Amino acid sequence: MYANPGDEQLMIPGSGFNIGATLTRPSGAALPARLPAVVLIPGSGAVDRDETVAGIPIFGQLAGRLAEAGFLVVRYDKRGVGQSGGRTESATLSDFAEDARAIVNWLSRRRDVDSKRIALVGHSEGSWVALLAAARENKVAALALLAAPSATGAELILEQQAHALAMANAPAAEREQKIALQKQIDRKS
Repeated sequence: MYANPGDEQLMIPGSGFNIGATLTRPSGAALPARLPAVVLIPGSGAVDRDETVAGIPIFGQLAGRLAEAGFLVVRYDKRGVGQSGGRTESATLSDFAEDARAIVNWLSRRRDVDSKRIALVGHSEGSWVALLAAARENKVAALALLAAPSATGAELILEQQAHALAMANAPAAEREQKIALQKQIDRKS
């Protein structure tokens, strides 16, 4: 797990389970009593709080830089991953949005947080989660969307599946068969 100065490991109450998280605080003597806060929302898959991509703990590093800029930052393990309870296999975007809302509500009750300045930063699929959470939670003051999908969910699944099959060097006939099956599943949904 990536560590920044001022990191605190904690458990945040969620919907029937706890969410394992890291709170990164800014350091310095001239900080206001109430800080603006940022919740980092991870992308697709079984992602932990560091959102490691190609060996780089993207969220761990981002939390450190945001804290240096004066923000209190929460990054967390997705449900069913790392120290978070819950299950991933049946979770929907709506479920993930409720997890983000639980963190926003937890932050809004802290004495060191300016409850009028809580932002969500979603990465990839986390962008959709951030949009859903913000639409449902009036305590969210700002959004930042990083590498947000620009296609429908069905289109994105097809792109990801085609990429995975190509990376696995699957024969062309097998790739076509699996893509056709996915399209058939999408039509029935």
